[in-house]
Amino acid sequence: MTSTKIVFALMFAAAAIFTAAAFAQTPFTPNVVQASIDAYNAKDVAYFDKHLAPEVVWLDEDGHVISGKNSVMGFLRNQLTDPTARKLVATNIKVGNTTDAAWASFAYTIDHQGKEQHKGLNSTFFKKAGNDWMIVLVHGAFDAPGHH
Repeated sequence: MTSTKIVFALMFAAAAIFTAAAFAQTPFTPNVVQASIDAYNAKDVAYFDKHLAPEVVWLDEDGHVISGKNSVMGFLRNQLTDPTARKLVATNIKVGNTTDAAWASFAYTIDHQGKEQHKGLNSTFFKKAGNDWMIVLVHGAFDAPGHH
């Protein structure tokens, strides 16, 4: 093989590797949001352990602020390990992103066995970490009469 052919072969191989890496990136779509909803409904604690950023903050409608992955995981673990049936359904999922940050909002309904149904709005912000999107901020607010 001549040196020109070797250089061409190496350039082709490098281009193929770069293209494969670029397509391996997880694009931010409503599917990313739905994956977290599916994990919540499946009570998949491991999903959230993997996808919550260390600096995550959770805000709720009554002013509670839960800061840090350990604290947010504790809050979620209480819900996800509760043996009673619970289902979150999202509608009107809207998303946007830049190359390293993303956001989503949706209306939700939570049916929890033996409890009153809750409806509300959620906004979630993400950051890119390698090929994954990490959750950095969640704001959930129950619908309040007279506010919508």
